Amino acid sequence: MSQSNARRRAALAYQRQHGIPYRAALEAVSQPAGQLYNQIGRGYAEHRRPDPRIEAAIWAALGDAETVLNVGAGAGSYEPTDRDVLAVEPSAVMRAQRPAGAFFPAFWRRPQGYLDPQVRASTSVWRRVGEAVEQRVVGALSADLRSGAWHERNAELLDLDELDTGARLLVAS
Repeated sequence: MSQSNARRRAALAYQRQHGIPYRAALEAVSQPAGQLYNQIGRGYAEHRRPDPRIEAAIWAALGDAETVLNVGAGAGSYEPTDRDVLAVEPSAVMRAQRPAGAFFPAFWRRPQGYLDPQVRASTSVWRRVGEAVEQRVVGALSADLRSGAWHERNAELLDLDELDTGARLLVAS
């Protein structure tokens, strides 16, 4: 499959997944991560913090590894301090803020965090969906939180200790 066909297929999948126009989806899947995070990465150190559950899962998966290769390292939030770490991060803005962090799924039990423009500015998913979608989603979330509708629909989330949002930790030995 050619690179352009692969990009088109990825854009169609992204469009279906996020309900955004095809052109926005194509832009989202075509933009290099380093370029994206150079645009949105400012403020990570100030507004994003590690989620203790994610951090615990990473530490458990690392086991007794002495060396860690952190690909897409961001600001280094989840890196162990007692091991050798080689961080690979394409964004100069992100590299300049090491350490910092948290990421979009970290707010699954505290959605009011998404109402903060500075939190959203430090989270890549909002840049990827575009301003119109962001404003629509934030407006609906705000209304749902005020009315209690979010809590009614998602009450079971509040009782969970963890939620699989699709992020994966790869460990090689």
